[in-house]
Amino acid sequence: MMFTLRSSVQQAFSLAELLVVLAVIGFVAMLVTPKVTVAFDRHTRTAIVKDLTMSVAQAYGVLSVKEGMTAATTFGDIARYMNIANMKTTGSIDSYPGGPAVSCSGSYSCYQMASGSIIAVDNAHTFSEEIPNASLRFIIDTDGDMQAGTTMTNGGTIEDVSGAGAGFFLSYDGRITPVFRPVPNNRMNGVTVAACSDCTPRWLRWMQ
Repeated sequence: MMFTLRSSVQQAFSLAELLVVLAVIGFVAMLVTPKVTVAFDRHTRTAIVKDLTMSVAQAYGVLSVKEGMTAATTFGDIARYMNIANMKTTGSIDSYPGGPAVSCSGSYSCYQMASGSIIAVDNAHTFSEEIPNASLRFIIDTDGDMQAGTTMTNGGTIEDVSGAGAGFFLSYDGRITPVFRPVPNNRMNGVTVAACSDCTPRWLRWMQ
């Protein structure tokens, strides 16, 4: 009886096959990378906003206990109880979409935090009224620099990945709300201010 021994030969990938695989990987990376970048940027900016609004809320609480709130209270009074790294006194920062121009050398005080982010507020604003829905508006620029208009296309939509600050109201009763969803009958400097649905960058839209 004769037995036939078969030797198995393991074949390696050819150069052409390797090039095809690398091309496919490169194509997939090209599709995925922008979305990953946008998602990471959204997460980072949102985390900064949450941290800063919490700092404002805590400072408000300390001021309320130590000194109390009045119609003449300004954001500067609250900022005394915040961990401010520096005051930016030159240049401009990003406002929220549709918001006012913010010049740190003009009528705005720009409080720079340790992260480099800036909280800006109009020096002329006070609560004006001692009612729960009276408010102060403040603007957060997460990168602390003027970069308005820098965008990235993500799946056919435009994402704000750099620049474009976010606007918030601090109510007399301590509530903090974004400009697109203020407290009912929100009042600023004695005037009713309605919600602004188009005044929030896309990276903050998920907080609604």
